[in-house]
Amino acid sequence: MGSDPVSPASSSSKGAGNIAEPQVYEGHINRDTVKGVNFFGPNCEYVVSGSDCGHIFIWRKKGGQLLRAMEADKDVVNCIESHPHATMLASSGIESDIKLWTPKSAERATLPVKVEPVQSLILLIACIMNPEI
Repeated sequence: MGSDPVSPASSSSKGAGNIAEPQVYEGHINRDTVKGVNFFGPNCEYVVSGSDCGHIFIWRKKGGQLLRAMEADKDVVNCIESHPHATMLASSGIESDIKLWTPKSAERATLPVKVEPVQSLILLIACIMNPEI
């Protein structure tokens, strides 16, 4: 095993029975349907996933920092696939279309200012609509 800090299989401690903690990526909502998760970028330096809130989430693989949350669907984003050779993502969800995403901004993107309250509101609505959550 290597010394990759984001690998669940890597461990800095020696000895039997020690289990390394996996890298955790937080922020998205996964309550109703299965979400695809993929690596993204020329060197797979990002992790991308859909969410029940209709956004695509992009994290830095090393460290798990949330870098971007992009609105991609009115309801849910279930599938995210990266192009094998180009910096491009395909996303699909509850809507009847597939969207292609490519970087185009000359300025650095920022997270929405109110991403946490939106997620809390979505979770509250989901709990009201489905008390078994």
